[in-house]
Amino acid sequence: MKALILAIALSFSILPAISASVFMPKNIEQGIKTTAKLKWPNDFQMQKYVIDLQTEAYYEVRYYKNKKVPTKILKSIIDRARIKWPGDYQMQSYVIKNQVSAYLAIN
Repeated sequence: MKALILAIALSFSILPAISASVFMPKNIEQGIKTTAKLKWPNDFQMQKYVIDLQTEAYYEVRYYKNKKVPTKILKSIIDRARIKWPGDYQMQSYVIKNQVSAYLAIN
């Protein structure tokens, strides 16, 4: 029964919303929400869209791994993305993926 409930939750994307509030540090969550509200003060649909995208990207960045890239190089790529795009997890994810792809293409 628990497996069925979990499968249903995953299929309706309920679990990501729950996990965001459980595992994401409150200051990160609040920063994402504040940024969305400032950028789209009267457009709640866009606020939700930005919050959802940034939350997903936060987890992508937070748990990004690539065994083909040496740890020191990957850490450097991630650190540079975080410094260049503080609080913008979508851009961090974009930069990390592109830098890793370029690294793998030339090595």
